Amino acid sequence: MGSKEPLWTAEQLVSAAQEALNHNRLEVARRLALAASKVAPKSLSAWLILGHTAASSEDADYSFGRALGLIASDDQVGPLVTSRIPGPSRAETPESTEPGRSQSRQRSAEAPSRAADEAKGEAGRSLAQPVRRPISVAHVAIRARAWLFALDYFLALAAAEAITLLVEPRVGLSLYGFILLILLLHGSVSTDARSRRFFISLSLLPLLRLLNLTLPMSGRPDIEWYLVTGALLSLATATAMRVTGLRGMRIGLTLRAWPVQVLLGGSGLGLGVLGYFAQRPQPLSAQMSFHTSVVPGLILLLVTGFIEEVVFRGLILQAAVERLGRFGLVYAAAVYAAMQFAYGPALHVVLVFFVGLIFGRIVMRTGSVLGVSLAHGLMNICMSLLLPFLL
Repeated sequence: MGSKEPLWTAEQLVSAAQEALNHNRLEVARRLALAASKVAPKSLSAWLILGHTAASSEDADYSFGRALGLIASDDQVGPLVTSRIPGPSRAETPESTEPGRSQSRQRSAEAPSRAADEAKGEAGRSLAQPVRRPISVAHVAIRARAWLFALDYFLALAAAEAITLLVEPRVGLSLYGFILLILLLHGSVSTDARSRRFFISLSLLPLLRLLNLTLPMSGRPDIEWYLVTGALLSLATATAMRVTGLRGMRIGLTLRAWPVQVLLGGSGLGLGVLGYFAQRPQPLSAQMSFHTSVVPGLILLLVTGFIEEVVFRGLILQAAVERLGRFGLVYAAAVYAAMQFAYGPALHVVLVFFVGLIFGRIVMRTGSVLGVSLAHGLMNICMSLLLPFLL
């Protein structure tokens, strides 16, 4: 009889998954833990790693629920797991002549292949399309806690925006600074990867408002204010992307289906007409001409289009969907609308909310922020550079 390749224990897979998790290689860690859980369903460490690296809130709740169930039943398998699965480099070993044992080993050998296939399926699944799992008391408790924190921060941001606009700007700025500090602290001490991504991403909102209101740009043209704010916000966004691990295709930074994205971007012209009549903004230039409109238009396209969409429909939307499930789309749109109180009447805020829903849904379906970035930029160009002189 020939020899077979050496087998990996579930302990070795869990150890490798933990090592990948320590290096922020979340997808690798998830695949390893998923493979371990297939042949060692009572491995507590495997389910905990699956919960920390889950691609959606439902997956995380399910994995943590399984871990809690193992703890409650005192039926978990510790680090030393006897189940074995094939490793990457295996040598042949003698086969057992016992029919039952041979079938058991055959099932054990087939498990990694099935686990790898399912892991690929999980990795390819969009964050915006969470897996449906059975609901348990543990799931409800975890979800309720997530929503409690999310609603608290939403109300705090809305209150800070209202106080800044209606009461006293300095008080509002102080509140924004306090919210920023708490979000950063909350994100830094959180042991759950999804929570950390959510809090760090959300911290960009009070930072954005602090930049808007504290930059020493008095007397300078508004377009210069947009440029400086955009530059600073882009640095903060790049830092948040690095800290959270949300970057690249995970937040829609891809040219996938770019012809469709360009067509979607054209919808910004119609939205610009609606936004102009809802807000009636002041023009950013004294007159409409090629020389006075090209540079401001490019700045608006870059800052209010691309950078803001990466923040709202990239980082915040994906973090909210991971943390809150499918209703993360509504939460991200509500936060986006709450940050618009200072820019127009109630009708404008309502319009912004529905635009946020539409833009978010487009990103979730297409996997790219290119189309909504073009639409957002063109909408603001129409509102601030074209329509004030045409209507």
